[in-house]
Amino acid sequence: AGTPPRPALDGAAEVRRKPERVPREKKKGPSELEQVEGRITTLEQHVAALEQKLAEDWTNMDVLTEHRVAREELQELLVRWEELFASA
Repeated sequence: AGTPPRPALDGAAEVRRKPERVPREKKKGPSELEQVEGRITTLEQHVAALEQKLAEDWTNMDVLTEHRVAREELQELLVRWEELFASA
């Protein structure tokens, strides 16, 4: 547990030392893995909403472009997630 008490030099009662405290690491917020997982969840929901729009109208080029960009970002995040997960 702690260190044994040491006798006082002047013959007085024993001097007890306080146990040393180990500083706890303060959680600074979500880890990179948690951040990536959160972004993946958000993007998956966004992609699903875009796919719903595209199911109604595949000729909307703005939605098609947004869908392609979101899917590409999602793929990149999934690769990053795998890297982070493997190193955790």
